[in-house]
Order: sequence, then C-alpha cells, then structure tokens
Amino acid sequence: MEFKLDVYDGREVSKTFVADERDVTVGICEDVLRMVDVERLPMMRTDPAAAEAVTASFIRAFMQFREVAKRLFPEMTDEDYRRCLPSDVGAVMMGLVTYSLQCLMGAAGPKAKGRGRTPRSMRSYSRRSAPCAT
Repeated sequence: MEFKLDVYDGREVSKTFVADERDVTVGICEDVLRMVDVERLPMMRTDPAAAEAVTASFIRAFMQFREVAKRLFPEMTDEDYRRCLPSDVGAVMMGLVTYSLQCLMGAAGPKAKGRGRTPRSMRSYSRRSAPCAT
C-alpha cells in the first residue's frame, strides 16, 4: 500500500512525499486507531448517532494528524504539511486506518480463530501478498 502527500506552492505541486507499508510502524497504527472511533465504523451505515460520532472523531483526528504524518514522512516539515490539500491528508488518514485494521484482522484471522479459512473480507489477499504478512 502506498501513502502519498503532495505539497503545493500555489496550484503547482512543489514536493511529493511517498511511503509504503514498510514505513508504517506499530506506533503509527496505534496513534491512528486511537484518533478514530473505530468501534463505531461498522455501525455507521445503520446508526445516525454512530455516523456522527465517527465523523466527529475524523475531524478531531485531522487536527492531530500532523505529528503522525511527520513520522510517516520524516523529511516533511510543518510548513510542508500546511501546504498539503485536506483531501490528500484525509486519503492518507483513511489509508492508514484501513491498513491498520487489515493488519489486526490478519493477526486475529483464521489461525487465531481456529476456523481454518480466510475471512471473506481478506480473500483477495494471499498470505504472501497480504499487507501485514510476515
């Protein structure tokens, strides 16, 4: 999985920061999952209160995300971050949340549950190509 943030100078891209899953540490996963109300994510479609809570948690996370982004992209400065598009920052946040949850699902997957089969949501990944496979 690739994570990418463009830094703009006016309407032109002046820098691009790129990282992949090998740059994502356990600490980054922990911080991102702490920022977002992941317990309510599955309920978002059916429960308006859960949807509001998740939206509020993403807004709070957006305000705290700078330090996580600077750890993911070590060369990034505060000024670089301020010149990124909010939609790009949101895409990296969502990518990290998704990646972190996939890692946890893999860790608590078939062997841990004793089922002997791959969960439907992870069937498109082979053991070798799974983002968190060792």
